[in-house]
Amino acid sequence: MTSRAARLLTLVLGVAACSGPQTSPADSGPDGSASNAADLPFPVRLSAEQSKGRRVFAGVCASCHGLDGRGDTLATGEIAKDLPDLSEKQYGRLDSAQLAARFAAAHRTGAPARLTAGQIREVLSYLPVLAYPPDAPGSALDGRRLYGRYCISCHGVHGEGNGPAAALLSTRPTNFAYDTLVAARDFGALVRVTRDGPAHAHVSSMPAWGLFFNARMLQDVAAYLPTFERDREAAPSSSGSPPG
Repeated sequence: MTSRAARLLTLVLGVAACSGPQTSPADSGPDGSASNAADLPFPVRLSAEQSKGRRVFAGVCASCHGLDGRGDTLATGEIAKDLPDLSEKQYGRLDSAQLAARFAAAHRTGAPARLTAGQIREVLSYLPVLAYPPDAPGSALDGRRLYGRYCISCHGVHGEGNGPAAALLSTRPTNFAYDTLVAARDFGALVRVTRDGPAHAHVSSMPAWGLFFNARMLQDVAAYLPTFERDREAAPSSSGSPPG
């Protein structure tokens, strides 16, 4: 690692270490103390029903399932063994009737917090978003949080390579809005570049994040990067008629 990259890494990690805890579950912002982190774009454009479902999920379901549905509870930060990982890709492929059946089976004694039928329908419409993107192993929602904590200082709020630390670099950070790997959805290559840093991208000053991120974190960041493309996708939705 070059001395410039080492200094940059120290700066980025210092900012991340000093940042405050999450304070706005409904926003799913990666860092409540950083005003621009909450402005990070959401991975996909939500429908009106999904936006309502997101708020219900954050206010009711996230206390057990975690903000991103992986079962890492807000109370302990630990993975709950008896809860499903809602970020698994199967949840992005189930239609609304199948999702409703699974929900009913998991809550045979009644809906949690006495959710109304409309709120249940809204939450179910939001569940496929937790499994987004369907063509990548990572979670774009978790990637959003990691990007806000570790990447935003160089790559910027809109992924254009103009973050406040970019001026310290001899080479401008990647502009993800027009990046060829992002456009090709080459998630494997995005993971390798992020993991290896200068060892993979010869003109890059980016630290080798594989020294600090585990495999899942690298996949999550890669899954989030297409968010910055100019023409973002609409949110995934379950097919079929919504449950009554």
